[in-house]
Amino acid sequence: MLTSRNLAPAVLAGAAVTYVAAPAFAVDLVNRDKVVREAVVNHSNGDSVVVTLKPGQRLGDICTACVILVGDSSIEASGRATAVIAGGKITVGG
Repeated sequence: MLTSRNLAPAVLAGAAVTYVAAPAFAVDLVNRDKVVREAVVNHSNGDSVVVTLKPGQRLGDICTACVILVGDSSIEASGRATAVIAGGKITVGG
């Protein structure tokens, strides 16, 4: 039986589980060009990764917040953004 004395820990435990289970939004990267493209993904924690995308390839969940460089163009992306490579340039959008 739950009483006011033991109810608070149960409520806090439920809130913690809900918070941990909440989905993190992540950035997708799409290559719309007809050639292979390389992108540098600079993560918000300071890590950098070079990814290679084939024509038409989509990489999901590459970061939660990052700067992406393709050639001489770059963008900042976060949340549910989609970063698009087209014409050798990187943009944010559909």
